[in-house]
Amino acid sequence: MSKKVVRILRLLIELRYKYLFQFSIVIVERGSKLEVGENTKIIKSKIVVKNRHNLQIGNSCIIKKCTLSFYSDNGWRESSIGSNGNFNGVYLQAYGSFKCGDWNIFEQKSNTPMLTVFNGSLDIGHHNRFMNRFWIRYNANVRIGNYNNINERSWLRADEQITIGDYNQISYNVMIWDTNTHNIYTPSKRRELTEKYYPFFGYEYEKPSTKPVKIGSDCWIAQNAAILKGTELEDEVIVGFCTILLGTSIPFGTTVVNKVEYRFV
Repeated sequence: MSKKVVRILRLLIELRYKYLFQFSIVIVERGSKLEVGENTKIIKSKIVVKNRHNLQIGNSCIIKKCTLSFYSDNGWRESSIGSNGNFNGVYLQAYGSFKCGDWNIFEQKSNTPMLTVFNGSLDIGHHNRFMNRFWIRYNANVRIGNYNNINERSWLRADEQITIGDYNQISYNVMIWDTNTHNIYTPSKRRELTEKYYPFFGYEYEKPSTKPVKIGSDCWIAQNAAILKGTELEDEVIVGFCTILLGTSIPFGTTVVNKVEYRFV
């Protein structure tokens, strides 16, 4: 029997046929588990659970026009979506643990795709709304509390640890990064990697410089702000438009803005 025939037979065995009536494809590899609660609707979506991963989806969720893939890696084998969750237009590829509580909204609202890719753990409380992008690498940990709102085109990028408290308002185009994102190699090394992995640019084999980012509760972060590695915001901090923070601690109840200077000619 050819390998192609074997793959087709395995797919037919692993396919959950009842979701075809909702125009969805749900595949659970042998050894993996998927539990779906009552009144949950999976519409025009694709869900894949592989590598002995266990996924639990709560009651009364709506998953629409999504692609959700779950794999086990770095010792992580459990993921869960709480009840009354709403996922709309989400692409999620999780090599690790994705856990969120009840009443969370993940929604693509702009023309920029909502890309949620990670290798590590993403742990979310309840009653949050996310329209941003996540990128988690190197088995990093991201912890987000309750009643937070993160708007379109904002980007959480973690290679170590990002922690966000409760009741935060995070605007558009906000960068929250705990990492330099890239290493600086010698020109000869960068050329070697570029040629070897072309057309994939920027390939690296080691974690860049990182330092955890922590955001407290009841903070406001304005549009185009950048909260970079090693930054800590205590509670009730306001970060002004286009403000850049790097490796600094902002005390409780403070408003911080970049210095603006004008030159009149």
